[in-house]
Amino acid sequence: MTASATFRARYLLPVARPPLENGMVVAGVGIIRYIGPFDAARIEGKLTDLGEAVLMPGLVNAHCHLELGGLKGKLDAARGFVDWLRQLLSLRGGQTPESVRESVLNGLAEARRSGVLAVGDISTDGLSKAVLEGARARGVVFREALGLLPGRALSAWQEVEAFLEAAWGERLKPGLSPHAPYTAAPSLYRRLGEAAGRRGIPLATHLAETREEIEFLQTGGGSLGEFLKERGFVPAGWKSPARSPVRYMESLGLLKKRGIAVHGNYLDSEEIELLARSGWGVVFCPRSHRFFGHERHPLPELLQAGVPVALGTDSLASSGSLDLFEEMREGFRQHPAIPPEQWVRMATRTGARLLGLNDLGSLADGQSADMIAVSYAGGDVYENVLQADPPSCFFLTTGAHRSKPEERG
Repeated sequence: MTASATFRARYLLPVARPPLENGMVVAGVGIIRYIGPFDAARIEGKLTDLGEAVLMPGLVNAHCHLELGGLKGKLDAARGFVDWLRQLLSLRGGQTPESVRESVLNGLAEARRSGVLAVGDISTDGLSKAVLEGARARGVVFREALGLLPGRALSAWQEVEAFLEAAWGERLKPGLSPHAPYTAAPSLYRRLGEAAGRRGIPLATHLAETREEIEFLQTGGGSLGEFLKERGFVPAGWKSPARSPVRYMESLGLLKKRGIAVHGNYLDSEEIELLARSGWGVVFCPRSHRFFGHERHPLPELLQAGVPVALGTDSLASSGSLDLFEEMREGFRQHPAIPPEQWVRMATRTGARLLGLNDLGSLADGQSADMIAVSYAGGDVYENVLQADPPSCFFLTTGAHRSKPEERG
């Protein structure tokens, strides 16, 4: 749209500052031009009065695997992570480009229904990029790279180079994702880290996700080591780094780069301090954490140390939906001492910052006018948002791809 539009709501939830009662947002060409108390003299264009609602920035799902949407409900973790991994690789072998495209489109639609307006999507073959571009999605497509074997690590790097050289628009940005310390060679990690730093794009890696990962890095053995060797994924003569995941990243020079540790389920106090000093962030996926039966997440310690923590849903192979409201609620159930305000921040502003989408995640002059509205039922505004369900949530965008409020769900 080219004309300005004005939105009024019972509450504005800017995130970066306290809630504002009886507030208004004036937006034009997809950008917020004014946010403040309702003032009839400041109305520009059509006024949309949202009534008893909370107007807030759209949610940011900082970690998902949209390509795996077709695997929903087909895997279980009853026999542990390694068995789940076997199931995953077996089922992935039956995917086709068309089924992947359908998974991405369906996943994006589901995410949008729950107020998610930007995603950090991990793409195994880079296939989701074209689909998300066609759907005018916002976010980052992380090109995943795997290869412990020298030849595979080299071909993975060449695939990454081609991915980076493709044309990129304003709404969708590239990111890089060496999959995990047990699937990506040191040379691949270093190359991707250097490329991400050189281009100023985010780097994300699954880190400290399982006890099996830690055992493999420390000793080269355990059930994960046996599985990788059985599949021929480990080079002959390979020696374990004999370090924990975060210390391994430090030894590779990766902590000097801008990075995101996905999951971070098993971190000791020294590792948390290393992440805090490095500026790395963590993406916590509460429902995936529950699915695998992990031990208590060190979220309180991470926040206390000043590590930025965002929220993600992970894939539908380990989570029941792409609903980030449910992710907030599950996280709150696991960590009830962490207040609702923090969960809302993790699902908006922190996620946007970790992904480098600095115009998202808060309501302020000059920020994106892509917003969502949640029905207000009374009481504390943050608690109200935490209890919202998709049927009571709809999103508003004033960008070129949508010109009017739309009911969702």
